[in-house]
Amino acid sequence: MLADLRLIARVQLRTGHLPRELALLTMSGIPDGRHRCAVCGEVTTGTLEFCLRFVKRTELHFHGPCHDAWLRERQVRETP
Repeated sequence: MLADLRLIARVQLRTGHLPRELALLTMSGIPDGRHRCAVCGEVTTGTLEFCLRFVKRTELHFHGPCHDAWLRERQVRETP
C-alpha cells in the first residue's frame, strides 16, 4: 500500500499539487473528519492525522501513511 501512496504522492509533486519544501509547522492529533488528505483525497479518519503549515499554502492534512509517502517522495530528485 505504501508503494501505491508513494506513486500518488510522486504524481502530485510533479504536477505541483503537493509542495517539495518542508513545512514550517507540523502537528499531529486525532482526526475529526473535517479534512481531506492531501495525498489520497479521502477524509482523514482513524487514529492519527498530520496537519502541516506552509509559507505558500495555509495548511495540508495527511493520514499517517500518506504523510510518510509524501516525506519519502519529496526527497527524491528527478533526473531530466
